[in-house]
Amino acid sequence: MDNSAKFFDALQQKYIAAMRGLPMVVGNEVVNFSKESFAKQGWLDNSFVPWRKRKLNLKKNRSRAILVQSARLKRSIRVLRATGNSVVVGSDAPYARPHNEGFNGVVSVKAYKRNKYSSSRVGSGKMNKSGTERMKTVKGISGSINVKAHSKRMRLPRRKYLGTSQYMMIRIKRTASVYLMKNIQ
Repeated sequence: MDNSAKFFDALQQKYIAAMRGLPMVVGNEVVNFSKESFAKQGWLDNSFVPWRKRKLNLKKNRSRAILVQSARLKRSIRVLRATGNSVVVGSDAPYARPHNEGFNGVVSVKAYKRNKYSSSRVGSGKMNKSGTERMKTVKGISGSINVKAHSKRMRLPRRKYLGTSQYMMIRIKRTASVYLMKNIQ
């Protein structure tokens, strides 16, 4: 074999190896783009579409980000399958699809127990300067109520965080070209 044939053979091997790793690189870019939606609190397609605010505006929910309570939904977004020429990115959280696409319908709720809590003052075992015992407040379960199985109407607005986007496609093309240029040279 002459030098040019060896060069093209080596280049072809680099290209095949780079193409094997490309689906995972593209999948990671999609995952990162989707997770950025949680930071931006909206979806970026042709233009930015902010997520609708919560209706129930309790004190504990005011500073919390939308769609983030335990961060399980955000953490569950991952590359599920990457084959030779396709990538599947998704979430295994059971409520992922209704939040992403919106939901309007009736949901059945299983029977469960609701605990009642009460607080009481108990001696701490330590004394004040005046000689009286310090008190501390202790919260505990004072009882429970059985809630029967029932159905309720649920309306979740669409808060898209996973799907196709023109801006994401531009980022994928840019990332793929940088990856290929770096691994083929």
